[in-house]
Amino acid sequence: MTAGFDVGVYSLGRYTVGVEARGRYPGYSGKIVGERNILGGLRIAREPSSNGRLRPYVDGLFGRGQMNYQQGGYVVSNLLYTQTASNVYAGGAGVEYDVTQHFSGKLDGQVERWNTPVPKGGVVHSTVISLGLVYRFGAGEGPR
Repeated sequence: MTAGFDVGVYSLGRYTVGVEARGRYPGYSGKIVGERNILGGLRIAREPSSNGRLRPYVDGLFGRGQMNYQQGGYVVSNLLYTQTASNVYAGGAGVEYDVTQHFSGKLDGQVERWNTPVPKGGVVHSTVISLGLVYRFGAGEGPR
C-alpha cells in the first residue's frame, strides 16, 4: 500500500513544480523480502490543456527504507540478515486522469535504488508500479 501527498509550490506556464511525500507498507511481504519506505522530493507536473484530462509528471525522491527478509532470513557468508535499513533513491513518472474536478485516477512507476549489504554489489534496484486514486483539495483544476 502506498499513500502520500504532493503540493504545488511554483507555476511555470502549464508546468507546476512541487514537493511530494509518500510511504509504502507491504500488505503482503512475499516469499523473499518485504520492503517499506518513506520518501520525499520534487515533482514536476504538466497541467491539462483547456479541454484535456491528462496530467503527466516526473519526480525524484529520497528517503529511508527497511527490507524484512522472509523464511528465517537471508544468509551472506557467515551472517544471517533478517532485516536491513538503508537510504533509498527513487525516480519515476506517472500520469493522472481527471475524472471529476476533485478525483483523478493515477498510474505511477518508480525505480528505487537501495543500499544494502545483502547482495554481492551492495545495491538492490526495485521497480514499483502503482494504480491509485487522487483527491484534489480546494477548487482544483479538474477537467474543463
